[in-house]
Amino acid sequence: MVSKVIILSGTSSAGKTSIAEKLQQKLCEDYLVIFWDRFADLALTMFSEDMKDHEDKFKVVMRKLSTVFPELISLIQNKEINLIVDTVIHEPILQYFIENFKNTKTYFIGVNCQLEELKRRENDREDRPNGIAESQFDKIHAHGIYDLTVDSTSTSAEQMASQIAEFIHLDLTPSAFSKLSK
Repeated sequence: MVSKVIILSGTSSAGKTSIAEKLQQKLCEDYLVIFWDRFADLALTMFSEDMKDHEDKFKVVMRKLSTVFPELISLIQNKEINLIVDTVIHEPILQYFIENFKNTKTYFIGVNCQLEELKRRENDREDRPNGIAESQFDKIHAHGIYDLTVDSTSTSAEQMASQIAEFIHLDLTPSAFSKLSK
């Protein structure tokens, strides 16, 4: 069996987590969902005191975890487990994905959202500081190549999950990472 990986990539607050949860319910096959945010929360467990006292150490750990994350996805895929990955892919991590997933059944899905809506969502959230989405906005989709893109500005997670599921059910050969490798 060749496992499938569906990577949802977009800025913070673009709606990736909501889409991933809905998509898992809509797909005919079983999929494990891996969330970057939950994986990154592992770094918080290293520090029992106020994070302000450990900010530099935390940044080092986060950089290391961000390089481990795609390796973990690759290991799981090699065990023939289908995955939905909710993440923010940017350089240099993008290069790892390109090199290691270009010849696999990995669908690269871009999750877009207008900046003003991202700012509004981020402001409503209590689990992260404002400004993250804006700092990522011009970087995340700079390469411009996906197997499919969805826009969460005014489309529900349910609708986008349906759109992605329909695309996956077509069983087309993913090509985004191959195109990005050229």
